Amino acid sequence: MILKFSIASLLLFILITLDVIFHGLLTDIDGLIFPNILLFHTELLNTIFLYITTLGNILYIIGFSIIIVILLWLKKDYMSIKFFISSMIGISVLIGGLKEIIGRLRPQDYVADMFQQGNSFPSAHASLSMALALALFFIIYPKLISKISRNIIILLLLIFTISISMSRIYFGVHYFSDVVGGLMLSIFWILLMVWTFKLPYFISSKN
Repeated sequence: MILKFSIASLLLFILITLDVIFHGLLTDIDGLIFPNILLFHTELLNTIFLYITTLGNILYIIGFSIIIVILLWLKKDYMSIKFFISSMIGISVLIGGLKEIIGRLRPQDYVADMFQQGNSFPSAHASLSMALALALFFIIYPKLISKISRNIIILLLLIFTISISMSRIYFGVHYFSDVVGGLMLSIFWILLMVWTFKLPYFISSKN
């Protein structure tokens, strides 16, 4: 089942990529969202989203990842370390390569005064935050006993990913399709890693 979801996510990512390249429905949606995003801007939201989007910066993601690996090492959970490192390095390579291959330029007029480097598709902030959240979910979820603690973890990881993704659209440094594409790419890759490493709670040893 995990592998099927991974393949489905990959197919969705491919469809989104083709839509971006050939200017399909999603790019029409991009054209509707981008010029209207200013209507939702306030000084308070600007401040909040600035802090949120900073959490998705590569240095913060690296910092979070190092802390996670150290904690897993202290618990001698070496399988999770291999899974986590492969997940994060792999998605980083995919993002960097695809950005260069597809070569989509960022929006010409940023809503916010933010200096951004690199191409637009897929969104690295969305991809990396989703990859980090999903990898953590697959590591932490089996270790939690109560339903409440599991629901809390799911909610916190969802808020982390969705808020960072929304901040990129809010500040106008990414199109909506950049973000959706980035999320699908990470879902594909992390699920593939779950299947590859046969994480025991999610993948039967018989598979």
